Amino acid sequence: AKLIRVPTLSSKFVRFFQGRIPDADIIIATAWETAYPTVKLSEKKGKKIYFGQHYEIWDLWNNEDFWKEAEKIEPTQNRLCFAMSDIIPEDPLIRKFKKLVDKTYKLPLKKITTSSWLKELIEEKFGERVEGLIPIGNNFDTFSLKSIQNKKQNQRKKVLMSYRGVKWKGDEDGLRALKIVKEKHPEVEVIMYGQSQNSNIPEWIKFYRRPLDEELRKLYCSADIFVFPSWIEGWGSPPMEAMACGT
Repeated sequence: AKLIRVPTLSSKFVRFFQGRIPDADIIIATAWETAYPTVKLSEKKGKKIYFGQHYEIWDLWNNEDFWKEAEKIEPTQNRLCFAMSDIIPEDPLIRKFKKLVDKTYKLPLKKITTSSWLKELIEEKFGERVEGLIPIGNNFDTFSLKSIQNKKQNQRKKVLMSYRGVKWKGDEDGLRALKIVKEKHPEVEVIMYGQSQNSNIPEWIKFYRRPLDEELRKLYCSADIFVFPSWIEGWGSPPMEAMACGT
């Protein structure tokens, strides 16, 4: 199939940019912001699909008070993400943002998701049918042990952690855990990678800024342990990539 990527567009200006989008068989919205302009496009642009890759209520995921509120609604830990959909924020801006995200699930778009919890959330909380579940796969041409004959464990253990720079990615929790490990096992080598290095990262952590895929593959292959401290993910690819590289 021929794939054409379209940049994020404003639903206010659909009539202006519609002529620039080629007619197609299928058109896919890949984030909540893209769902609104997609639904306004003419039928010539293809069958309309909404590919949900997360419940994109970032302001709620980032705020620990909302997590505590969710715990009051739903005591079962693995269902806190469902409870988040029931929270009505007091802050008018956050409330407006959440309403915009929630409304996308009611738009007349065929829905597919990356993970079972997203499928359950959309069907259970928003009463919408999810047509299919498509977990994100791993590209073994990029992440694998293809150039290593026999991976061996390091005598001096090497720990690798992703650093995302967003609170709900659990960076602070990961750093606290690694500090405890380093105190008990000072010989452990700790490596971290991410978009940018924060000032609170200790000097004993070697940081790789924006590694390319080949460099990231080497980091995965060199590590004994991979740490992924996110509080929630739509579908977290890094642990799968690390496992493919024998971590």
